[in-house]
Amino acid sequence: MKTYIDQIGRVVRIKEFPERIISLVPSITELLVDLGLEDRLVGVTKFCVHPSSLISEKVLIGGTKNIESTTIASLQPDLIIASKEENVKDQIDALPFPTWVSDVSSFANAINMISSIGEITATSKRAKMIIDSIALH
Repeated sequence: MKTYIDQIGRVVRIKEFPERIISLVPSITELLVDLGLEDRLVGVTKFCVHPSSLISEKVLIGGTKNIESTTIASLQPDLIIASKEENVKDQIDALPFPTWVSDVSSFANAINMISSIGEITATSKRAKMIIDSIALH
């Protein structure tokens, strides 16, 4: 297990190489796919529609504001990624699985989020490539 601090300051202990990931945020789902983690995504929200194949290939765990905790529990995730702005705090706090929460309120926070998720998921090299491509624009 490794220890991380999420973007709202919580300590999160995560398996060194999370293999069962749930994304509760459409934009983070897209980032996970861009990081090459589509095969490790086991659950997404009904709003995670890019790429379009996810809706039929992954387990739907409800919406961003109304997650299905029973469905999430059945997936036994190693990592859940949520957002302070998109998700409901009480629902996130009740999850008995490692949950890393983003808080993107600035460009710097967004870059930090990409870097942190890359580190947590052992895809730092690809995350750096994404960050570098953003910096070029």
